[in-house]
Amino acid sequence: AEGREGLAPTDWALLGAGATLRFLDYKSTVKAMSDPANFREVELPNALVHCRPGLGAFEASTVVGNYYAYRFFVEHRHRTLARWGQALNLAVVGWTVGRNYYELNEFWPRQKTLGFERK
Repeated sequence: AEGREGLAPTDWALLGAGATLRFLDYKSTVKAMSDPANFREVELPNALVHCRPGLGAFEASTVVGNYYAYRFFVEHRHRTLARWGQALNLAVVGWTVGRNYYELNEFWPRQKTLGFERK
């Protein structure tokens, strides 16, 4: 429609970063849930994280919802608000993904992750 604002390359980069973090969140959660004796989910329902298709659908739906919310703000001439909101989203999800991978790296026995036994 006439008068609508489109997404700029910076907007696509922010949305792409958000989608990438959601993928990494999925991968780290699946990896952690493969060892329930050492890891547990603290944010999402257990029924969701123990169902890979459900978790994948959840992560994908957050990417789609994020895109439409971002586009809504841009189309209503609030690009700065959309970018700040996305920056906050990246910070929160990035912290969560970082924590997931830190815990996997810190607490997962090295012989399992590297393929050899530590002496």
